[in-house]
Amino acid sequence: KKYILFTCHRYETLKSKEKLENVLKAISYLSKKNQIIFLIHPNTKNKKNKYKLNKYLKDVILSPPLEYLQCLELQKYCSLLITDSGGLQRESFLFNKNCVLIRNETEWKHILGSTKVCGYNPKQIIFYVNKILKILNKPKKNFKVKTSNNADLILRDIFRKISS
Repeated sequence: KKYILFTCHRYETLKSKEKLENVLKAISYLSKKNQIIFLIHPNTKNKKNKYKLNKYLKDVILSPPLEYLQCLELQKYCSLLITDSGGLQRESFLFNKNCVLIRNETEWKHILGSTKVCGYNPKQIIFYVNKILKILNKPKKNFKVKTSNNADLILRDIFRKISS
């Protein structure tokens, strides 16, 4: 089954209850219809407990931090990634995965095509995740390739133009 991989550990996300709560509100909403695996960093776990935000994670699979190769394996097979991590954002690009970035800016501007910078606004996070999932879940059309002599027709047209 497809899943969304979620990580959150940066100081600017954790320093404010409001920011962390906004992110977890979005995760809670999304977890009603999507399986979400949250690789929870010890600092994030402490802040979530301190701020009393456990109610937002009832439908989320919580996992302790993993070894690097295990984390790569989860990234490889996820539908998309929600993170505040620059490293995971870069790796999502390498795996050709979409990334919803819960930060206001990124140091990886050259890979913005696969990354949506959402900040800490739950509505924006939800909007982009749903938009990406809608595209990913669209049925693929089966295109039939004509096996005619297209190359011959193109060459004939080129020769006709050259000789006229």
